[in-house]
Amino acid sequence: MNKKKIVIISLMVILIAVGTILVIYTSVNKNAKKMCGDNAWYEYNYITKTVNIYGSGTADLSKEGYYEGIDWDRHLVAEPYFSYDIKKIVIHDGITRVRNISSARYTNVSEVVLPESLEVIEAGTFSNWTGLTKIVIPDKVTEIGGGTFSGCSNLNEIVLPKNLKAIYTSAFAECNKLYYIEFPDGIEKIGYNAFYECATLPKVDLKNIKEINEYAFARCYNLKSVKINGPISKINRYTFDACLNLEKVELTKNIKTLARNAFRNCKKLKDESFMDDIENIYDT
Repeated sequence: MNKKKIVIISLMVILIAVGTILVIYTSVNKNAKKMCGDNAWYEYNYITKTVNIYGSGTADLSKEGYYEGIDWDRHLVAEPYFSYDIKKIVIHDGITRVRNISSARYTNVSEVVLPESLEVIEAGTFSNWTGLTKIVIPDKVTEIGGGTFSGCSNLNEIVLPKNLKAIYTSAFAECNKLYYIEFPDGIEKIGYNAFYECATLPKVDLKNIKEINEYAFARCYNLKSVKINGPISKINRYTFDACLNLEKVELTKNIKTLARNAFRNCKKLKDESFMDDIENIYDT
């Protein structure tokens, strides 16, 4: 067999192989569009391992739900949407609410892109997504529900929305690599356990806060400075418990009541002049 024939046969083999791959890829992606809400659907790119979510209204990231007659839980194995191979989720403009009914964990997802149209992230939606490293929350979101990002152990940067008013129970608990977070000026409430054991958080600066609940910043071991301003009148028990490296605290003079153990086990906190204007220090 001469060289010319070998080259021709080789080219034919390559063309057949490429054609087969394209047919498979086209076929797979043709059937990849699935519903994930009444007016929302997703498409999964097997090459980039990216889920794109389109449509309007609510998008459901969970294993449960019946859309177009598909029992998502029953077809879990067949659904690429629930594959642990997913690396990225992009939610496109038009989606206003995101939820995760069955707390599905996407442990390999390192990036989630949220649209400017988003208004609500339901409680627990991204809980224990251990691959997630950064999240930017759109400005239309005014509340972050209970446990929304709890247990995201590799999350190190959060950009909070400008219009945020409240962060609820355990919203960021045990995000123990969280380093960068700037609290918007309008935030009014920090819930119970909200930042519990965010071990690398370096500072807390709250400008117009009205309420901080128990254990909100407990076990933030690397926390070095706390500055609290606003109409808040009370610091609850164990709020900053075991912040072992806390050295500086500045409190608004509006605070008149302080639990004696609010700063329990803050071993480096030597300057207690921030307590000079406190009228009622109570035991719990």
